[in-house]
Amino acid sequence: MLWKSDSQTLELVHSEKGNKRFEEEIADVLIYVLLLAHEVGIDPSDAIRRKLTQNAARYPVALARGNATKYSELREEQVSSRQAENEDEEAPAAGARAQSQIALFPNGASHIV
Repeated sequence: MLWKSDSQTLELVHSEKGNKRFEEEIADVLIYVLLLAHEVGIDPSDAIRRKLTQNAARYPVALARGNATKYSELREEQVSSRQAENEDEEAPAAGARAQSQIALFPNGASHIV
């Protein structure tokens, strides 16, 4: 899938044969990851929660949605944005911004609030 175009990937996803291939690949990856987690003593659910919390802090939805900027640069943009808001005095206070959410997919198809 890595070397296919977006349209080729979507066509494959929506075909019966392609869907079966995705299912098998996902199962292979999950089996390996679960075995690895077991061997090193990591609870996958706990690891996912910690990582999502870390990502939410690094990539607040209000700043990161639709933006491929690295988290350290997002903060710089946030500081610049806040300075501009303070100058305008018409912009809402930073506390009035949307609460941070943990976005699992860039399009917001699924997220944890």
